[in-house]
Amino acid sequence: MTPAMVKLCILQAGEFSPEMDASIPRYEPLYRSLFSPFDDYELTFFRVRDDIFPENIADHDAFLITGSAAGTYYDHPWIGRLSELVRDIHAAGKPLI
Repeated sequence: MTPAMVKLCILQAGEFSPEMDASIPRYEPLYRSLFSPFDDYELTFFRVRDDIFPENIADHDAFLITGSAAGTYYDHPWIGRLSELVRDIHAAGKPLI
């Protein structure tokens, strides 16, 4: 039996510092590399820090939020939207890392 494809939504909440070594992969290439051994994951990225959010959580099976230099107490509009999205994901019973 072939395992079902897992649609993993990666919510990019941070950005690597420009001072970091350029040989260190940035978020999207990093996560694509981490999941490359697994054929049963379909990754979709949303740059929530740039206020780009998924339209419908039902389109995704699970969610992962990347690290960020910003905390929940920062006054960035996207943080409030991300907090609301986290509540919606929880209410829908979807896995969230």
